[in-house]
Amino acid sequence: MKRVQQYQAASVAVLAGWLTDHPDEETRWRLVAEFLEEYRHEPPVVRLALLSPEPSSVGDPHWDVFLAALAEHLAAKDGHAGPPGLNHGDSASSGSRSTPPQPASTRSFTHRPHSVAVESSSTPKSWRSHERCASA
Repeated sequence: MKRVQQYQAASVAVLAGWLTDHPDEETRWRLVAEFLEEYRHEPPVVRLALLSPEPSSVGDPHWDVFLAALAEHLAAKDGHAGPPGLNHGDSASSGSRSTPPQPASTRSFTHRPHSVAVESSSTPKSWRSHERCASA
């Protein structure tokens, strides 16, 4: 009788292994998408566990940095300072965890025609008038 292996979502360390085995960019991005799809369906406690242990190098520093940033981003989305087991500037003696950084601004930046951007900018009105004259 065959044993059926229970499904388990891939960790970021497993993703690093997949990326090492597949050096072409298109396949790597598909693997990242697959990881994220599995990750989002897991409960928060499991998601945090999927971010550790720290993955080994995939052989490309750009991808190594990407994986580190991805793990930090995913942990922050769930309200954690970072992936478990990493030093995030916490005090080892107190055992306290730092709070995740807050966004510097909630202002959204959208592309607008120059005339609209000048009108709505924080530049003083006298400068905006000057800019209109200069661009005419």
